[in-house]
Amino acid sequence: VHAVILYVVLNGRARDQGAPIHPRELATPALKVAVSGAALLAVVWAVDTWVVGGASGIRLADNLLAERLLRMVVLSAAGGAAYLGAAALLGLTEVRHLLPRGLRR
Repeated sequence: VHAVILYVVLNGRARDQGAPIHPRELATPALKVAVSGAALLAVVWAVDTWVVGGASGIRLADNLLAERLLRMVVLSAAGGAAYLGAAALLGLTEVRHLLPRGLRR
């Protein structure tokens, strides 16, 4: 909903300047973001199910609070890496600014 509102407002301003934003220009980046988000979801689910909380039941800490914090850090790092990796592989231009200069294309 927020993205649609922003599009309507910004497109109105861009149209006033003589450069409207066509929805087709946003479809490809939106699809890349959705696929990257799906990769994030899959990796977080897999790591949480099979590694951290699954059958292996790896204990990250003895303290319950520390366990939850470490679990959050591990899952966030895995999900973030999956998202950035998928976005970079898909050529999402905004991700290039987050990568080290040697990895930029």
